[in-house]
Amino acid sequence: MITADFLMKEETIVTIGDYSLKCPEGKRSFYAFVTFDDFSTVHWTNIIASNRSCALKQILERFADCSEFIHSISLHESED
Repeated sequence: MITADFLMKEETIVTIGDYSLKCPEGKRSFYAFVTFDDFSTVHWTNIIASNRSCALKQILERFADCSEFIHSISLHESED
């Protein structure tokens, strides 16, 4: 018998980002999905950084207050 306790909760996704930012020459644009222990996800768009490590550093700084609840970080470079 399947009960409600065994069913996965519906995932919640929130998007944050400043779309007015333009990527300066020499920089790259990234986006990330940060998933937390409660299966909620933050989609952070338009992260401007010189490389992948700098983008990850920005993500870790942004979510420093709740870092113990982070389940995974998925970082991607924008195709633009």
